[in-house]
Amino acid sequence: MLSHAVRALQRNVSALLIYGSLTVAFQVLRLLCEDLVVSPSEDSLDPRWVSAYRFSADILGMLALALAQTLAYARIGRDMDRPLWKIADDWDALRRFFQFWLVIDLAVLAIIRVPELLPGDEAAIQLFVYFYIAASAMAVPFGAAVMFTGRAGAAEIREAANMLADRLPQAAGIIAAGCLSNFAFFVMLVSPGFPHWATPILVAVDAYLSCLFFACTWLLCIQHRDEDTHDTDFDF
Repeated sequence: MLSHAVRALQRNVSALLIYGSLTVAFQVLRLLCEDLVVSPSEDSLDPRWVSAYRFSADILGMLALALAQTLAYARIGRDMDRPLWKIADDWDALRRFFQFWLVIDLAVLAIIRVPELLPGDEAAIQLFVYFYIAASAMAVPFGAAVMFTGRAGAAEIREAANMLADRLPQAAGIIAAGCLSNFAFFVMLVSPGFPHWATPILVAVDAYLSCLFFACTWLLCIQHRDEDTHDTDFDF
């Protein structure tokens, strides 16, 4: 499965470039704003303005991420399941799935922001960090399964959950790999010796891994559909 997923990404370099360029460009822009504007004058700024800036930056980051995910994943999925997955173009993908990915990304962001409201409670902070790592790892496989259904309605979300449940061992493997990569990224980011200017490199690596986990899940969904089709009894 992994080799098939890697080959799918090699065929869809444009999707990787879309995902990577949007997320890395936003990260670079945010670092520049922090280093050149906010940090040098933070002590003299009203804390409410700093909080408003960081909140706005978070929201813009999630908008960029949802845009990257929708466009890149749709291109990869269309190539891997041609001609059965019928999403006409990028605009059609955005119409169907942008809001869905934005809700997922905002929900994951909310988890990691909760510890900021719990100063001094180390146990609770650690718990929410683990929640964040797990939720972020589950988001891509779950989102991929929903996209495979063609829409993001309530019925399709239930169908996607059932699909992943039917392929639980393989889906759990993808989620476990996502947890490991997220944990490694988190450890590097909070390490005192990690240079913050290297953050865009981690974002680029995460972009590739996210697309890889998506492609692996997409293959699971294709196998699930094809096996269901083969198992259908047409002998009347």
